Amino acid sequence: MIDPNITAFFNEVYEETHKMLLVYLTGKCRNLSDVSDLCQEVYLEYFRILARRGVNYVRCPKAYLKRISKRKLHQYYNAREFTYETALSEEQNVEAVSKEEIEHFWERVTTSEEEILAEEIYIFLQSKPEDVQKIFYLYFELQQSIAQIAKSLSMKESSVKNKLYRTRNELRKQYLKEGADEKRR
Repeated sequence: MIDPNITAFFNEVYEETHKMLLVYLTGKCRNLSDVSDLCQEVYLEYFRILARRGVNYVRCPKAYLKRISKRKLHQYYNAREFTYETALSEEQNVEAVSKEEIEHFWERVTTSEEEILAEEIYIFLQSKPEDVQKIFYLYFELQQSIAQIAKSLSMKESSVKNKLYRTRNELRKQYLKEGADEKRR
């Protein structure tokens, strides 16, 4: 049986570090859809270490989690071969991943019209480069500032702003135009 002190300590560390770890993994991971799996693996490894060694084993949980994250990212990239066949198989699995991610990213959406719009926006963002998807995720889902996003993705702030605002303007043009066309009918 697991010690309740370990569980309480783990929950406290999780609450303090979850957002930081998501930001770090989003910046380092090649595929946005793999971020949540990697995050889960990091916390699972951390919990195993706490259960085996005790709460006092880790002096600085944030640094230790970052170290585990680096190791998991290294394993992720070593185990995964980015060949043409792998890329094709990933594209075929996009539909299964996208429904799960849509539910996770847009869980605050309540009405069916908003759900349809959210799904359309998600599909639109999937057509954009990976860095644009990461910028949107960090900005709107994790509520990071442009400076924080630039640091996480190792980009200039002006590049982040440009990609964010340009894509936002494309979304506005597309959906405001459609809304205006529907009102005329």
